Amino acid sequence: MPLFAYFLTFHTYGTHLHGHAEGSVDRNHNRLGKNFLPPSTAREQFRRSMLAHEPVLLDDRRRFVVDTTVRDVCRHRRWQLLALNVRTTHVHVVTIANSPADKVLADFKARCTRRLRELGVVPPDMHVWSHHGSTRYLDSEASVARAIQYTVHEQGEELPMVCPEGWSAGGGHPRLDPTPLAAVGWPVADALGSSRGTHPTSPTIIGMSASIARVRT
Repeated sequence: MPLFAYFLTFHTYGTHLHGHAEGSVDRNHNRLGKNFLPPSTAREQFRRSMLAHEPVLLDDRRRFVVDTTVRDVCRHRRWQLLALNVRTTHVHVVTIANSPADKVLADFKARCTRRLRELGVVPPDMHVWSHHGSTRYLDSEASVARAIQYTVHEQGEELPMVCPEGWSAGGGHPRLDPTPLAAVGWPVADALGSSRGTHPTSPTIIGMSASIARVRT
């Protein structure tokens, strides 16, 4: 399967309902730069009344688990992780993968849920994530650069992370070695400036010193 660049966002359960004042997405409002669903207090209240339990927030331990797990999934699947930012109510990921966007998103969410439950930082019966998420295809160098800029620099202050008790050393924070993509070119270093890093407790750009892949059709 060809490589595709994606900007993925998934929210914690009950924190970003349809009708939300900041906007939300569905199948018809799911492209970078396009309008979100219009705010609707009535729609948001209806969705809230349907929740099985209180909204879920990611504290410092939960953020650590989600951050590490997303990295591990990318390493295991050989997807190139370009940017990652785990917040209190949502997660932004910019990645290049050889799988459909829905599968990439589902793998991140499922693996994160499993690890959160295994470590006991969420109850076993808790709904961790909202249904689906935003899966935006990035079809140009500019759109990739914009998604990375938004993920890394436009999410507010950096949030602390704490390794939870019982965390296995084998599930640590190895530096990801991005899949070699020089053969397809598409350098974006100039567009992104010099912001890059690999520290697990901060927003991250990985492997941008060389190039990223052009989205193939």
